[in-house]
Amino acid sequence: MEQERKTLLRVRDLRQWFPIKKWFFEKPAYVKAVDGVSFDLREGETLGVAGESGCGKSTMIRSVLRLIEPTGGTLEYDGRDITHLGGSDMRELRRNMQIVFQDPYSSLDSRWTVGAIIEEPMIINRMFGSAQERKAHVARLMRQVGLPESYVGRYPHEFSGGQRQRVAIARALATNPRLLMCDEAVSALDVSVRAQILNLLEELQQELKLTYVFVSHDLSVIEHICDRVAIMYLGRIVELGTKDQIFGDCRHPYTKALLSAIPTVDDGARRERILLEGNIPSPVDPPEGCRFHTRCPEACEACRQDQQMIDVGDGHLVCCWRCTEREEKEKENLHVQR
Repeated sequence: MEQERKTLLRVRDLRQWFPIKKWFFEKPAYVKAVDGVSFDLREGETLGVAGESGCGKSTMIRSVLRLIEPTGGTLEYDGRDITHLGGSDMRELRRNMQIVFQDPYSSLDSRWTVGAIIEEPMIINRMFGSAQERKAHVARLMRQVGLPESYVGRYPHEFSGGQRQRVAIARALATNPRLLMCDEAVSALDVSVRAQILNLLEELQQELKLTYVFVSHDLSVIEHICDRVAIMYLGRIVELGTKDQIFGDCRHPYTKALLSAIPTVDDGARRERILLEGNIPSPVDPPEGCRFHTRCPEACEACRQDQQMIDVGDGHLVCCWRCTEREEKEKENLHVQR
């Protein structure tokens, strides 16, 4: 049996509420972008995060990195509580946690050469003893991501979209991180280039022993690259499991609706399309209980009550009253049989 991998990142009850400015005599209001997210990330794995636009995916990983200070919850990295780490301690820790943004053109400074862009994290973190050593490391990173060393003097506008994303990946790897957050890292690329970048990320993971959190709205990409998958809806995780559990035996009605929308050319593998009615509720005033119940085709009165994640087997977690009901019935049937 394969030894269980060490937990690298532990997130508990993470909340990111953005205040809305109102009149001083009115009750304060908040956009609850992330509201009670919990998960564990094991060393060496890739966790995919999927959901509709506006569900809180990108805000969640920015909060984990503390690019935005979380409103509440706890964060642990490699067994160390990092929720309230000070500036210098957090800067040192960020060497191990880096991010690749969605748009490589806007995330790269157009006035700098790519060599200077990749070298900057090394200078900030006081890596290497001389400029010569840093430039040698830049050259290694360029080769590692599939770019010629001779391109170090070029500017971002001289590259294609795929090449710019390779530069962004090289910059993220400059500090030798253990954890890499990919925020829609391939969504702005052509399909053929997307495949190349995904293959590059997989090769780098094997070579450098990296751990990924991969955010994407494209479930086909999630299925290809990820080991486990978290499905988010309106600021909360509604289902979490292995790739096989999510794509082969999903339980939450929202996950079923998302999977039914995946395009396929195979008539035998085509799922019946589930069309959700109604609009996504406002994150300022989300529904009580299960947040999906206002659009759920299986909703009942019990769905208006608070829902907890339950384990339906082998670490497959689902936040759905229907699953709880099924579990209780199965236990009752097993008790009667005994």
